[in-house]
Amino acid sequence: MNFLFMFQGCHVFSDAGNHASMIQGIRNSRVPKHIFRHNDVDHLAELLSKVASNVPKIVAFETVHSMTGAVCPLEEMCAVAHEHGALTFVDEVHAVGLYGEHGAGIGERDGQLENMDIISGTLGKYRSLICFATQVKVCCYSFVYGFISYLPDWPDFYITLKQNTSARVELTLNCHSFQSCILCHSQATPCEIR
Repeated sequence: MNFLFMFQGCHVFSDAGNHASMIQGIRNSRVPKHIFRHNDVDHLAELLSKVASNVPKIVAFETVHSMTGAVCPLEEMCAVAHEHGALTFVDEVHAVGLYGEHGAGIGERDGQLENMDIISGTLGKYRSLICFATQVKVCCYSFVYGFISYLPDWPDFYITLKQNTSARVELTLNCHSFQSCILCHSQATPCEIR
């Protein structure tokens, strides 16, 4: 979230369930922040409506919650953000490789990729990625050039997941099975898996 300095006077609207690195990035940016209840579209709309329409805004949230595996209402979150003139910063870290026809995440699965302005993800411990809508990408090339790098080779594991639907389905089922096992042995509340 260190690119926030590019948006003069920007306010960030952060899901209360965001993981620590997103929260720290927002803190480090020193921009005004507003915290909305986890996956609560109505609360997000309420907070967005309290900030003037001419103020730059970014709504930051995860598609798959890092602790519970709960899936956000992606279409609704993006719609509310855009209705209020905000960009979306969507973290697909826990969805890449598991969801979507080609493993591109919840955005691909739900047909919402065109509504996601900034997408972050990771390929395990191997590599991180971030994708920007065209207008944001041009801005980043101008101001955050040290962040941009070209890494041409993808690990075989991720090429296999992209090309092999059955391997992706098997990985997803294994993750859900592992989650169920953990929940059975703890006091945690199971989340909706879809």
